[in-house]
Amino acid sequence: MSYKQYYERNKERIKARAKAYYAANKEKCAEKMKEYAAANRQKLNAYKTAWARAKKSSQPPKPLAEPATHKTCTKCALTKSIAEFYKCSGRKAHNAICKACNNAAAREWSKANRDLCNQRSRKHHKDARVRNPDRVRQLHREAKSRWWENNPERARAMYAAQARKRFAAKVRAIPKWTDLEAVAAIYLDAQKQSAQTGIKHHVDHIVPLISPLVCGLHVEHNLRVVPADFNWSKNNRWWPDMPEPLAP
Repeated sequence: MSYKQYYERNKERIKARAKAYYAANKEKCAEKMKEYAAANRQKLNAYKTAWARAKKSSQPPKPLAEPATHKTCTKCALTKSIAEFYKCSGRKAHNAICKACNNAAAREWSKANRDLCNQRSRKHHKDARVRNPDRVRQLHREAKSRWWENNPERARAMYAAQARKRFAAKVRAIPKWTDLEAVAAIYLDAQKQSAQTGIKHHVDHIVPLISPLVCGLHVEHNLRVVPADFNWSKNNRWWPDMPEPLAP
């Protein structure tokens, strides 16, 4: 009688005996299994790989699931189009919360953490201006242009108010001893440089006319010709030898 025939006839008795032996010698069996695994690591890995491949090849391929067109939000419990859900980053799935609930939660969090949001925003814009100042200026101009197109009446009113405020500040900043011919020559020089270089130039007040710390004068000694991009980026936040509290 072969071992296979013997095993088939006494299968239950052999299994019960092996189970009883393992229960009585758990630590000894576990130690032998560890020793065998350490000595035959490559053989066991090859066996596991072959078994997994055989199992995968024997199973029929799973049918592709049709993409979902609707989804139920876990917060508002409304079933909405899949387009109303943000996609998960790095995955093909969508978030469990719809865009409306997500945006509402973000607004509530921003209101509750206003100081932290302002701090992060200032740091982000400061880093962006350092990394890519040209790109930041371009984005600001595009955003300003869009705002002017969408709010023409308000834009004209704000521009008029700012112009009147600056004109009043300039009038107050012109002392009697100002050499108006020298001032006019500086403005004429800015126009000439713009025409010669093809780059827009402005007449910049070295110490700004309007500032929370000090206001400069509209005199020839406080004027200089600079590129428009530099003048816009400078604004009234910086000037040479400015006091420490306002220094960036």
